[in-house]
Amino acid sequence: MRKKANKRNAIITYPKVAYLVYMLLMKKDKTNILFPLEDIFTSFEKIKLYAEKFLKNIPGDDFFVPPAPIVFPLRLTSNIRLNHKQDETTPLQFTKADRINNFLKPLENFQFYQLLVIPSIDGPLIRRHAAYCFSINAPRKEISLFIESTKLGLVKNVRNAALYIFEEPLRFELEENNKVKIVTPSSQKK
Repeated sequence: MRKKANKRNAIITYPKVAYLVYMLLMKKDKTNILFPLEDIFTSFEKIKLYAEKFLKNIPGDDFFVPPAPIVFPLRLTSNIRLNHKQDETTPLQFTKADRINNFLKPLENFQFYQLLVIPSIDGPLIRRHAAYCFSINAPRKEISLFIESTKLGLVKNVRNAALYIFEEPLRFELEENNKVKIVTPSSQKK
């Protein structure tokens, strides 16, 4: 979800329900990578448009990406006030590999994790960026320290980020528009 950037200090509204999408990248050498997309989405129509564009831009024959991404519904639990302190220390580096490894955790036990969503700037637009997965019991102080000490490209004039909890994942079959529940250990207990 994108919104025009405002020059003044702004409080960003975050949707009550959103979606986090993972694309499966299958390499010829039989290596599979579940790649979490960076933005959160507000509808399956937007997921479909983005995923179809993603599929068209796969380079060469090195990868196959099934047209059925994994989608986690997300539920907003709270906002977090951003503190834009100038930190004199070098920020912690958070690479794409670090992000992918962090986002594997909810795939194993989604009910034990929450997602930090931060605003990031993309030209004149503000994006809602799926930044980091924390334990569901992570104290606010830990989350605030992570935000302050990691270079995440925060928008200086935005006052808040958001926390979401993960709900039961599903596979979204793009061609048929089918939403298929994924069997997880927690869903088998019900």
